[in-house]
Amino acid sequence: MFGKNAKNCSPHLYAYLKKMKKIGKKIVYIDPVKTATAGLADKFIRINPGADGLLAAALLEEIVPGQGYKIEGIFDKTGLSSEDFDYLRGSLKSGKTAFIQGFGLQRYSNGANIVNWINKLAVYTNNEQLLYYGKSSQENLNKPEIAKKNRVNIADITHKMGEGFFDIYVVVGANPVITYPEPLLQIKEFGNKNLICVDTNYTETSRYADYFIKSAGMFAQDDFSESYFFNVKGERRAVNSGALSDVQIACSIGEILQTDVSLKKKSKTEPVKFRKYIKRDLKLKEPHVEKDKFRLLTVSHYFYLNSQLADKYRDIDNYVFISGKNADELNVSNGDLIRVYNETGEFLSYCKISNMVENKTILVYKNRKLVKGWPNMVSKSMPTDSKTGLAYYDTFVNVERLDG
Repeated sequence: MFGKNAKNCSPHLYAYLKKMKKIGKKIVYIDPVKTATAGLADKFIRINPGADGLLAAALLEEIVPGQGYKIEGIFDKTGLSSEDFDYLRGSLKSGKTAFIQGFGLQRYSNGANIVNWINKLAVYTNNEQLLYYGKSSQENLNKPEIAKKNRVNIADITHKMGEGFFDIYVVVGANPVITYPEPLLQIKEFGNKNLICVDTNYTETSRYADYFIKSAGMFAQDDFSESYFFNVKGERRAVNSGALSDVQIACSIGEILQTDVSLKKKSKTEPVKFRKYIKRDLKLKEPHVEKDKFRLLTVSHYFYLNSQLADKYRDIDNYVFISGKNADELNVSNGDLIRVYNETGEFLSYCKISNMVENKTILVYKNRKLVKGWPNMVSKSMPTDSKTGLAYYDTFVNVERLDG
């Protein structure tokens, strides 16, 4: 498993892994953070953030010469010991290996490249059909036939907001003020333009809304995503509410704005085809590093995972987790108030010394209401190399202890 904290983020997968372990399967967990999932693994290997692609390319070159890269200083760049590297190489050579990837891999500026190299490693070690990934919840829906005009990349949204590019804002089932980068720019613009929020509950974003429409959420819909371990997707009727779903409300708003955003179901559900790897020239991208600063990782917690209710859990693990070595260098102790900041913004929180992180990496659970601000206060609108996501894990900050 690369960066897949199953215990926190995929309880169904975690139960499956426990079953696999009971029948003698070996679990190797590779992650820069020593999460709760590490306790289940036969071997936990800590890797430097964003270096998974380097590791995959180096392993592939050892196993299938000419298909990977011989990387100078591979152990320093990945953070692995020679023993860990040999262990992985031996494991891949000894039998079938399932590759499970976490979505966190895609939150680096080289995220797509990381995934591509892990995919290639799986294919060239004859494990292509044991490569597991997340399915789209919209795979059986036709996309709206809308002519694309004034298209904005996800990494440019907040900057376009500041430039007055949009006339109105409609936020459906999301809470960008505590999840999206550069929230102060959003808040300022929400005060200048009409904001419509559609959600199951009030959020930090809806407090700035001109109109709030309550939805019944996923329980008013008959489609939902299933596990990526299965190739059959059936039609389920899960509706148990007479109220409107967020999708129905969004479509109604679209009609008023003379924009059809409805999703039409395919007339026939097609079985998912087995993948076929397309061979192509694959370059190697090294992770982005700023040596004089701390890397901030903002991750999920199973208590709240993707919850929009930040205030409800304000007293559960709302700390900045830091290694003992880095705490000593900063002269901070457990419970000290610290400031995390960069040119984008800042937040204040209490410190907790932990072995979850090391090597100038700090961790904060995302969406948490801290002593001051939220974790996304310091996030920048940086695109990943896929151009479809944001490089949240390439946020670099300064850290200092505050007195009082």
